[in-house]
Amino acid sequence: MILLNTVLQRTGGPTEGNMLVTCATLIQSYMLLITSPLSGITMGCQGIVSFNLGAHYYHRVKEALWSVYGVCFGFCFVMLMVTLFATPLFVHLFTTDAYLMKRAVPYIKLYASGVLFMAAQWTVTDMSIAMEQTKVALICSLLRKGLYILGVILLPIFFTPATTFAAQPLCDVLAAVFSAVVFIHIVPHVLAPHNQLTGLEVK
Repeated sequence: MILLNTVLQRTGGPTEGNMLVTCATLIQSYMLLITSPLSGITMGCQGIVSFNLGAHYYHRVKEALWSVYGVCFGFCFVMLMVTLFATPLFVHLFTTDAYLMKRAVPYIKLYASGVLFMAAQWTVTDMSIAMEQTKVALICSLLRKGLYILGVILLPIFFTPATTFAAQPLCDVLAAVFSAVVFIHIVPHVLAPHNQLTGLEVK
């Protein structure tokens, strides 16, 4: 948030910079409506995954992982629809200034356009922790943060200051694809020892 505001202020100048920082504040408030429930869903299900993993119920672990992702994806889809069609209502809660609303609404839509990919990112990072794969979770999380920082710094250099807001969807898409590929690769290896150890089939 600090980096984003600093870049917007410096690249946008006194007038445009202040407007962009104001829009960024509204954006961050809106994103909390997405990230807070997502974290609640994934972190709330960590115990279920950890318990079944420890009990060697590998089939239940797989079901839990897919269920968590399904709930996250469903929530993100709803929030995508809200973003596309109800963003003006959210901005209206904070301001009635017509010009600010005209500027803020498209920026919020741009910033949150990668929301569907956030379902995979949150599932991978928090479920990796539940499966004792903290290194994977750390790498995926740091990659996402690193891509975001690069986008915030580089985009306004090559384009306009407002394109800084595109850093979020770019990092959401790239980080989610990377995290999903890694997670799909490691899950069979994590569950295989439990399968061989107990030979249990949970129906």
